[in-house]
Amino acid sequence: MTTDKKFIEKLLKNVEDQNEGILIPNEIELEISKIENFDYEIAKELTLINENIFTEKRGINNDVFSENKYSVPLITFANDNKTIKFYPIALKKYLTKII
Repeated sequence: MTTDKKFIEKLLKNVEDQNEGILIPNEIELEISKIENFDYEIAKELTLINENIFTEKRGINNDVFSENKYSVPLITFANDNKTIKFYPIALKKYLTKII
């Protein structure tokens, strides 16, 4: 897990100046060539893990009628395999679970 943690921290450092979104999380796209020592094996493992990015609750006042959780893979590869996409909020939530 230590290597996963370091890898995720490296990804987050690459996008720390980008807007993550206020109400709806933003998906970030990074070129793999710009990530120093990109580890494909760890990235492939992270594509298999889903994390909740937000929960939508519908109802009136405090009565909740329905609740939808939206989850995404921690990382996805673009079709060309030259870029990856991820939601920083999902990676941050996952980091809190593995620490």
